[in-house]
Amino acid sequence: MHITLKSFDYQGFKEYVQLIESDPYGVAIVMGDISDARDRRHRYYDPEAISNRYRIDEVDILEDRVLEDALELLSPIAGQLLGVLRGNHHMAGFTRRLTRQLSTVAGREVPDLGDRAMIRIKWGVGRPGRPQGEFTTVIFAAHRDSGSRKPGAQLNNQLDVLVSYEADVYLFAHSHRVTSYVQPRAYLAPRGSLTPIVRQRLMLNAGAWQRPLWDRNSYVDEKNLPMQAARKLIVEMRREYQATRPGAKRYVYTPYAVDLGVVQERLKNEKTTAAD
Repeated sequence: MHITLKSFDYQGFKEYVQLIESDPYGVAIVMGDISDARDRRHRYYDPEAISNRYRIDEVDILEDRVLEDALELLSPIAGQLLGVLRGNHHMAGFTRRLTRQLSTVAGREVPDLGDRAMIRIKWGVGRPGRPQGEFTTVIFAAHRDSGSRKPGAQLNNQLDVLVSYEADVYLFAHSHRVTSYVQPRAYLAPRGSLTPIVRQRLMLNAGAWQRPLWDRNSYVDEKNLPMQAARKLIVEMRREYQATRPGAKRYVYTPYAVDLGVVQERLKNEKTTAAD
């Protein structure tokens, strides 16, 4: 998020929160780095990049202000948060303090996920009043495991994670380079059918809520790497049918990376159609 920077897309983030809040099945994970908690001694400290509200010399006082603002931004979806990753731009206790306050708002625990986490979501299948079972989606989420800033090295490190951890969706952050990668995975049905079922694994690297560019005072400048345009993706689960044997099918839920603007336009059209 990096809400302390002048380039933080406050309005865009608010619209994203509203989208999640309006979706009864919508959930979210805070991927870390809510602020840029740097003091004047940091090699990348740039006072011109920091919003006037956050030009505070004492980092602990800065964190208090960030906590207050982050709580205001995230409270509408506190009950839909699966957890908060720590990132690398905060003092040690920041995430713990934030998750405690979000838990109070949500009325349930919003966990501090640490540096990485495996999360399992169980989805109810069927219609209201006519349940037909449930489906489990496994998510691996990490802030730092996105690897190098250079695209090839970053992808290689993330592919190593796919080998090390078995999941359906892999979420990364840290590098601010928005990327998505799809890899098929074949497995056998649990009831003994020898017909393999192919499920899609999705790997997604989160960007930062900055408009329209970021990293003007960091490694990107130092190494003369290309700037990254702001782009926002969400993970959408789609129900699909696959053949298990001749004449028989079963459904699977497949994750897809979808541009946020596409989803917003689709919802807008649905509301217009409903109104007509």
